[in-house]
Amino acid sequence: GWTGGGELALLGGAEDARVWRWELLPDQRDGDGTLRSAPHTKSHLLLEREVELDPGFTWLMRCDRVSFPPGGTAWTHVHQGPGIRCCLGGEITIETEGITTVSGPGEAWFERGTSPVLAPTTEHAATTFIRCFLLPRALLGRSSLRYVWPEDADKPKTQRYHVFSERVMDLAAAP
Repeated sequence: GWTGGGELALLGGAEDARVWRWELLPDQRDGDGTLRSAPHTKSHLLLEREVELDPGFTWLMRCDRVSFPPGGTAWTHVHQGPGIRCCLGGEITIETEGITTVSGPGEAWFERGTSPVLAPTTEHAATTFIRCFLLPRALLGRSSLRYVWPEDADKPKTQRYHVFSERVMDLAAAP
């Protein structure tokens, strides 16, 4: 994982590769609605959301992976900022704001961060998702997860996290 500013060129090898990317930008689509891509590559937009970030905070972009064994659950929780997640394997149910959605491999969803989420996973397979989310800088190197219900704090936590990268954002310099 990598987080950075400005343009980036990735040089491919002889085999196909899949790169997951998140961008915090003003609208960068070409006139026909397609994403900008390097020559001889394809980009597919899975999900986009407009977010408003409180200018009273310095913001951090974090990209990470969350893995669950079969039947694992992320008990009702919140984060301190919004983000987009994408399921890599297995299946995860997201219960938030009175709506329940189920996501499988290649499917993306948005979480506001401040809205409580309950997230059980399938009993049939391990589940993994990747995400990129925006958090106050004070959370650099620290967990953003806070449990909503006191009784959930004592329940077994089966999910495992791997942070790929974090970067403090200079929103004043953004285009």
